[in-house]
Amino acid sequence: MNFELTFERDGTTQVSVHKTAKEAFAKLDFEMDYNIFTPGITAVVRQADRIVRAIVGGKVYEGQPRGKIEVKPMPKERYDTHTLFYGGAPCD
Repeated sequence: MNFELTFERDGTTQVSVHKTAKEAFAKLDFEMDYNIFTPGITAVVRQADRIVRAIVGGKVYEGQPRGKIEVKPMPKERYDTHTLFYGGAPCD
């Protein structure tokens, strides 16, 4: 579970690899001087070439998880108890 930190400040780029996300985020905080609004910073934390977190111009961007499941609400007629339990057949 290697996490790659790419950090750019004032035109110089540093790349480091960390074993855990906690280590990568701790190094990121240290490099930013514990201030997210430090000017001239671009930083990206990646795992398996997927962005976990990026900081560009003082804004934080979170990457989407690979197995994200989107839950959409069902229409009312799909979950009323009559249809759900009796398959839409009228009951006496």
